[in-house]
Amino acid sequence: MKRGNLKKKIGYLKIIILFSLLLNLFCFAPGEAWSQAQEKLTPSLPSFRSEVIKLKYKKAEDIRPLLYSFLSPYGRISVSEKMSDVLTISDLPENVERILNFIKEIDIKPADFLFTVQVILASRDSEVIDAEIQNDPIIKELRQLLKYRGFTLIDSAIIRGSDNQISSLILGDAAQFSLELRGKASGGQTPEIIQTDILFKQRKTKQVKESPVRDLTTRPEPQIIWLETNKPLLESHLNLKSGERAVVGVSRLDGDDKGLILIISAKILP
Repeated sequence: MKRGNLKKKIGYLKIIILFSLLLNLFCFAPGEAWSQAQEKLTPSLPSFRSEVIKLKYKKAEDIRPLLYSFLSPYGRISVSEKMSDVLTISDLPENVERILNFIKEIDIKPADFLFTVQVILASRDSEVIDAEIQNDPIIKELRQLLKYRGFTLIDSAIIRGSDNQISSLILGDAAQFSLELRGKASGGQTPEIIQTDILFKQRKTKQVKESPVRDLTTRPEPQIIWLETNKPLLESHLNLKSGERAVVGVSRLDGDDKGLILIISAKILP
């Protein structure tokens, strides 16, 4: 009788073990399989690279629009509010590398120029040519091209300028002329080209009486003030080769009997 009970207990135990194995197979295995499938379907996030860049010559806001074309949809560019020469880039490593290489190409020292300027008065009435410019090839050529026979050097000057910056000076023995120059180096050409904007003006001053404010107790005298007016004579844009001299133009005076000639040269400094 005891053996029969033992056999029954062993049978029950086998059934319980078998049931546990089946339960584990049907309940837990599908969950693990589903989890593994989800891992395969979920893409891994891309690895990002962040760089804080301190510019040497450019401002961050000026070059930021140029960098967006290098970014992926995940990329970001931020500019420091307190430091205008610092920007932060975060994107895929290969895109950040492209941006760094591009910044190296554009964040370079601005070109420095040396401008030489001559203001010459040309006349039909005179045959006199100043000794300083008598043998100047440009003056000889102008005598053949223009009706003017006499040439007098009013003033000459040398002025230094920086890339895309306006340089100005006053010319003439009575400071009667002003000149503004802005050069921009155009790289990739030999010899290098300097794109130059030129504005040449005549300065005039005149006395003007200014009426004072009247009151009931005094009779103030009118005050005399000086007003300055600027008359544009020449405005031009030239593409000059480094070291080249050129005639900007001729501004006629006294009808057509006289003319002001502006000659400039530009050179890129090393």
